[in-house]
Amino acid sequence: MEKLYLSPQKKPAHIFKGMYQGIKTFLLGFWYGIFGVFTAPINGCRNEGIKAGILGVLKGAFGLIVHPIAGSITLVTKIAVGIKNNPRTIWNKLVRKKKRRKRIYEKQVKNNISQYNRGKKI
Repeated sequence: MEKLYLSPQKKPAHIFKGMYQGIKTFLLGFWYGIFGVFTAPINGCRNEGIKAGILGVLKGAFGLIVHPIAGSITLVTKIAVGIKNNPRTIWNKLVRKKKRRKRIYEKQVKNNISQYNRGKKI
């Protein structure tokens, strides 16, 4: 359940990645909210007895409310960050300089030519 929300380092580069990450966290929050209703009481009973099982029911009910709300907040946040980063991503793609070609030295050229000539009958 710790991996429910994406780490803060994974900021969406553009609006579509923001929508993807936001919808993903929203659905995971909703899923964990429903899933927690069943697992929290079972884990409580298994680990510490009936009292912890009853407390697990309360934790599950609380999680049913909190997890979807947290997921929807993350949905809005990720989409907003994606919208904010969208012009920067477009600008970087337009202005990005091409990488320089790797320099070829004389030994490399001779080596490549000799390897080429080995396979070919002259």
